[in-house]
Amino acid sequence: EVEWIDWHQKGDVLCGGDSGGMVWLWNGASGAVMHVMSGHGDAVLCGQFSPDGKQIYTGSADTTERIWDPKSGSTVRVVSNVHEDGVTCLASTAEHANVLISG
Repeated sequence: EVEWIDWHQKGDVLCGGDSGGMVWLWNGASGAVMHVMSGHGDAVLCGQFSPDGKQIYTGSADTTERIWDPKSGSTVRVVSNVHEDGVTCLASTAEHANVLISG
């Protein structure tokens, strides 16, 4: 079950998270799967491309946040021990691209 999706700002690429803990990357024009990224231990409840489109930020019911490289499909960083409950929302802005706000 898909929990959320986000369009890349500069291209025909979609990312999305599912209830099984996976993050998906699709070619928006063809529908082809580009990557299926694993690492979260529970549903991926929220996510988005970074303002420059070079990373994907995700938050999970497992209380972690992950930063992904969409080109390789690999995890760049895991943020844990910040939330007692699942991460249900996150945001960033172009002015403060290194800052990720979550709740």
